[in-house]
Amino acid sequence: MPLITEAQFKSAVRERRQGVFVLAGEEDYLVTHYRGAMREAFGGKESLAYVSVAYSGPDDASAVFDAVSAPSMLGDEDKLVEVMVTEPGIITGATVEEFIKVLKEAGMYSGCSMLVALRADVFDCGSPPRRPSAAFTKISGAEGISFLYLPRQGGAALRKWIVRRYASHGVACADDVAQYMMDVCGNFMTTLAREIDKASYYAISHDMVNIDRNIIDLVCCPYTEPDAFGLSNAILAGRTSDALDALRAEITRRTEPLMLLAGITRVFVDLLAVRALLDEGSSPREIASRLKMNEYKASLYAKSAATRSRTSIENALIQCAKADMLIKLSTVPPYTAIERLICSAGARVRS
Repeated sequence: MPLITEAQFKSAVRERRQGVFVLAGEEDYLVTHYRGAMREAFGGKESLAYVSVAYSGPDDASAVFDAVSAPSMLGDEDKLVEVMVTEPGIITGATVEEFIKVLKEAGMYSGCSMLVALRADVFDCGSPPRRPSAAFTKISGAEGISFLYLPRQGGAALRKWIVRRYASHGVACADDVAQYMMDVCGNFMTTLAREIDKASYYAISHDMVNIDRNIIDLVCCPYTEPDAFGLSNAILAGRTSDALDALRAEITRRTEPLMLLAGITRVFVDLLAVRALLDEGSSPREIASRLKMNEYKASLYAKSAATRSRTSIENALIQCAKADMLIKLSTVPPYTAIERLICSAGARVRS
């Protein structure tokens, strides 16, 4: 069955349609929102028509079958069984076929709808539609499973959502102010929701009916991009403690592990290219021109690459490839794979 749209999912929720529904994507806010909508359709978490069960692998699937096969507590009324997957690495390209088998077999029981809501930190979608992960491809193509993919939002759609959320609090926000908020706070809806609530409460407490840029500057927290350059430099320098501290900061910000690893890898690739050009005698300005890099960034990279050997940078890239394989193909938690990268690269530098 192909991917379903948000409109199709909403229709299924309204009708309490039987089936197996999987929610996943980079935007946890939307996953949580639609998960809550389906729960509410069956009376909410406290309803006798709602059952949740944990799934930790095919060897632990008996609890899923017990939940779907048990008679409804409300007689003939349909029930909702939510299959909870809370740990990274449980559903990967290597394990997804067993997971699909469990869902399809459990979904054959009548009088029951099934819901699986996968957060971004427990399921890797890859980069659909061009480069989806193997697990994403298999689930989205599985017959009998309705898969709703919820990507990161942006542009006009996200601005409209910001305006609507402010309106729900009783304050107005113009389209240009919504764009300014995105520029300041980023485009993660989970983060934006907190900042919108904060700005709304400030405005209401000060008898203000319109959100403006001054309010956003005063009370909202700016989004900080992951410091892949600083983290990569700490790894190459063998400053394991500093690198682990930087990683902990990214974990606190809930930076997506594959995105962070991609940033680190990109830095090492650029450093290797800069190191090769330095060996040819190129100046930072020439490096900037040849690599289409701004001069300030090129000077920073040249300064860093000048103190590293090509072998050390190549070894770091090898460790990045191993970390990427660990995240995508094993049960190792994603952040643990990056910790291993930091420690193994640091050990090579010290040796």
